[in-house]
Order: sequence, then structure tokens, then C-alpha cells
Amino acid sequence: MPDETPIQGFLPPRPSSGGTPAPVPPPERPRGFDLHAAPPRPRLTPLALTATVFGAISVVLLVLSLGVGFPLCSVLSLTALLAGRRAKHRPAVVLGWIGIGAALVAAIVWAGLDASGFTAEELRTWLDQRRESIRQNAR
Repeated sequence: MPDETPIQGFLPPRPSSGGTPAPVPPPERPRGFDLHAAPPRPRLTPLALTATVFGAISVVLLVLSLGVGFPLCSVLSLTALLAGRRAKHRPAVVLGWIGIGAALVAAIVWAGLDASGFTAEELRTWLDQRRESIRQNAR
């Protein structure tokens, strides 16, 4: 084709000389990788189990003591948090943070109640009176 002048810049590719273009293979996915598979479960090591148990005990103890046991619960929660991080066990870390947050809230509430003159013994007395009044109304 002698009459063609050279053109500079981008040009689309020239069509092949007949036939159909070769099929393009699909892109390869990494071996052993499935988009719909569940993420692998974390391995439960003894350290991870200990951290999870400490975190659960901390939260339960804080609830059952109505927040009075916040010093012990904060120590247990901190232990659960640090051990969970070391074991790379997310549930233990989450329980540790929940326990630390709840213990902090309990400490603030009890400090405020103490500053206003309210004691744990008064709470116990009030709860006993409330329980008796509920029993009497149920009869």
C-alpha cells in the first residue's frame, strides 16, 4: 500500500487477515482461594481460651456485683485484652474491651454515688425493701 502516508499517534489495531479472533482465556484466580468461602476460624490456643474465660468472668462478675466489683473486673478484663492480643484471638480482645469499658462506667457511677453520700449498704437495704414490696403486691 504505497499511497498510505505515515500517521502519527494512536491508531486502532488492524484487523487480522480473516478468521475469528482467538478466545481470551479467563483470568486465573489464585489456587485455593474461594470468594464465597467462610473465613478461617481462629485457632483456639490455651492462651486464647484463658483470655476468653477471663473476659467472660469479668463481664459476668461486674453485672452480678452491680458494678461494685469494678477493681477486680478491670484487672481481669485487662488480662483478657492483653492475652487475647498476644494469642491473636479477636473474641477475647472484644470481651476485654467490653469489660474495661463497663468497669470504667461502673467506677464513674460508684464514684458519683459515693460523692453524694450513697453507699453499697444503702443499695442493699433499698433492694431488700423493693423485693418485699413486690412480694406483697403479688399476693
